[in-house]
Amino acid sequence: MTDGGDLDADGEANGVIVDPAGLADGDPSSASSSSGALADTGQNQITILQIGLVLLIMRTLYSLRLRLKTKV
Repeated sequence: MTDGGDLDADGEANGVIVDPAGLADGDPSSASSSSGALADTGQNQITILQIGLVLLIMRTLYSLRLRLKTKV
C-alpha cells in the first residue's frame, strides 16, 4: 500500500494513508476474547464423527441387505 495509490482511500499523496478497512490492532488485550483461544465456529468434532459413524453403519447395512437379496 502506498500513499496516494489505488488502496489509499483519499487518493492523495499527502503523507496520510486512509485505509477504509482499518488497521489491525496488535494489542491482544483489546480483543473481545483475550483468552487466546480460537473462535467457536459451532462445529463440534464429536458430532461430526458421530454423523460419519451413523452414515457408515447405514451404508454397511444397506450393502448387506443388497447382498442378501441377490443370494435368495
